[in-house]
Amino acid sequence: MRIKHLCENELEEFCETTKSYHFVTFFKANFFKAHQYCQINNLELLTIDSKEEEITFLNLLNSKEFEYKSAKDFWTSGTDLGNEGKFFFLSNGKSIGTFTWAHDEPNNMRKSDSNETENCMAYSMTDNLKFYRLFDRFCSLKFFFVCQEVQRKKFK
Repeated sequence: MRIKHLCENELEEFCETTKSYHFVTFFKANFFKAHQYCQINNLELLTIDSKEEEITFLNLLNSKEFEYKSAKDFWTSGTDLGNEGKFFFLSNGKSIGTFTWAHDEPNNMRKSDSNETENCMAYSMTDNLKFYRLFDRFCSLKFFFVCQEVQRKKFK
């Protein structure tokens, strides 16, 4: 899937950004291996740059035509590993704004048999299996994931 939008970078120059999403559904990986796979293939683990992009992406995931409905979870590059409770995207370092978290998420759950807490962000199917929403998850879990290719064209 490709999304085009105008963006404004730090230098006040305008650009057109085109993103291509690559849904990796032929194997599952933990958060770190998913990030590594994308990097090795000159891609980035999914980063959502705006509320508008999230709406477009969620509309894709939640559409009846979405071909990967059997995949219940997809890693993004979102994490709060550096500062508990302050989620940011690993791919670009930007803070995560008011995105569509599932009810009572993020909840930073702790595994009962270890010290691991939920620090990595995934789009996951809700319990009623009707919609994808954001959840914080244990980084060690193996999920499918989405890599993205970003192309920026600058103009003045």
